[in-house]
Amino acid sequence: MHYGISIDPQYESCLPWSNFLVHYEQPKTLHVGELVLFHYHKEDVITKGDKPILVVKYVAALPGDTIRIQKDGSVWIDGKYWGKRWLIPWAQMKHLKILQPGTYTVQKGHVLMMGTTTGSYDGRYWGTVPDQNILGRAWVL
Repeated sequence: MHYGISIDPQYESCLPWSNFLVHYEQPKTLHVGELVLFHYHKEDVITKGDKPILVVKYVAALPGDTIRIQKDGSVWIDGKYWGKRWLIPWAQMKHLKILQPGTYTVQKGHVLMMGTTTGSYDGRYWGTVPDQNILGRAWVL
């Protein structure tokens, strides 16, 4: 088994913690509420480089789950309130291509990843992550 330590590189973290133990093995099954380490090309917005950063976030929705983003920024997953989109002025930059208000269903082979802080740049802006980008489970240290 391959384990490692992951440290959140962001100045303001999307989770209440910034240090994680990671089991570097793609999980066979995922559950809403668990932490996972993943990479996603849209995260390049943060690094402005050609290498995506590794990110730890919660699994917020699985295939078949419904995401509703309202015009006021409220995000609902399967009828349960998740939080608001607070980064709207910043996220209106055209190159980010954020999700527009509406209702979405998580497709097979994808997962919605979310943080918990108001400044979290996550799936409520850029949508779902392909399963193959999930690198392992994470636990708070």
